[in-house]
Amino acid sequence: MQVKVVTDTSFKKVEESKSSLEVVFLSGPKKGGKFAFGADQAIIKIGRMNDCNIIFEGSGRVSRYQCSIISLNGDWILEDGLGTIRSKNGTMLYLDDFYPILNGFKIKIGQTLFLARL
Repeated sequence: MQVKVVTDTSFKKVEESKSSLEVVFLSGPKKGGKFAFGADQAIIKIGRMNDCNIIFEGSGRVSRYQCSIISLNGDWILEDGLGTIRSKNGTMLYLDDFYPILNGFKIKIGQTLFLARL
């Protein structure tokens, strides 16, 4: 994956080549595991079901369809659950840098959950 840093006066922007995606597990039962996907993979399913691309066997903390990663117009989109099926546990995104807030974002800090309305 190629990463290019562009500097402006407000904050650092990172533009990435989105033709492929690598998922690397940092903790948990799959720690150290890596999964690579190309843009030709329209949807990546993560959960306990046998038809998932990344399967968590026997984990009650992971939903049948925990989340999906969708390749759409050159972007990778994270979705909780699969289609209209939402996970029971929710899917969280941890940020290490600036990220634009969109209307309706739900943000969790510790045990506090809040909603951003623009």
